[in-house]
Amino acid sequence: MVAPQPIENKLMNSSLVAQAALVGDKHKFISTLISPNFTALEEWARQHGIEAKDHAELVADIRVVALYAEIVREVNGRLAKFESLKRFRVVPHEWSIETGELTPSMKLKRRVISERYAALIAELYEDEATSSGELDR
Repeated sequence: MVAPQPIENKLMNSSLVAQAALVGDKHKFISTLISPNFTALEEWARQHGIEAKDHAELVADIRVVALYAEIVREVNGRLAKFESLKRFRVVPHEWSIETGELTPSMKLKRRVISERYAALIAELYEDEATSSGELDR
């Protein structure tokens, strides 16, 4: 029972986050999917000597994962314990109106995101019963 938009907006305060979608309805903890700002992320990667053949390889790089983990930790530091994000995944797509994840007014189409990333969301919660609830990629 957490309002997602304020937390998503806190994540999007980072220039590296284009969009964020909280997931976890009917689960014990909240997770988030992060759609990177690839222009900013690619520049950061260049500055840190990271080369990737595509966006999927880039978001899977452990240094990129650590970068986004730090963003999530910073946001968690400003949230109540029950609101904190326990897990996240950076997706290899920048969400847009054209690809169907955003409305013309730039709001998330949560149903579309839930359906499109159903397997990834399921992965976030596959060990929910035994999870310690600590921040985990």
